[in-house]
Amino acid sequence: MVLMMSIIPMVAKADASVGDVIVTLGEDLSEEQKQKLVDEMEAPENAMTVTVSNEEEHKYLGNYISKALIGTRALSSSSITIGEKDAGLSVETKNINWVTDEMYANALITAGVKDADVYVTAPMEVSGTAALTGLIKAYELSTDEVIPEEQKQVANEELVTTAKLSDSIGADKATELMTKIKDEIA
Repeated sequence: MVLMMSIIPMVAKADASVGDVIVTLGEDLSEEQKQKLVDEMEAPENAMTVTVSNEEEHKYLGNYISKALIGTRALSSSSITIGEKDAGLSVETKNINWVTDEMYANALITAGVKDADVYVTAPMEVSGTAALTGLIKAYELSTDEVIPEEQKQVANEELVTTAKLSDSIGADKATELMTKIKDEIA
């Protein structure tokens, strides 16, 4: 009976509703850094918190970008606020120097995230590779919607491809091209 009572609240917690906030924190942040980022995100005390490891980063991005770019520590963090149906997706970043707001948005849409406000940050300038893994993990936990593994991989591959394109043609043009390709495929 005690075991059943301890399991039921965890299941109920996963039913996120409009306005709920989920925070993802890089596993390698110090306690002080975590608190500063939570304060910066203006996360409520009752926000669900998800930890993202560097191993998870490598699992989802390791096939697409160099280990050096992913690094050895998970630092980028995020908050996702569940939005109203058909509200759309908005993304803002701070201290992220490789992945743009638009790249996150495109990859999240590909992963099936449609209605949310997303904020990605870090305590210092970082590439931002841990954030997408954390956002998808948080979205799954908060909505009880399992994003298929293949869809996660496509979203990560899209993020990396767009970032690489932005190095040669610029971030705006790369994002515009990926959006156009997705529109044509749709």
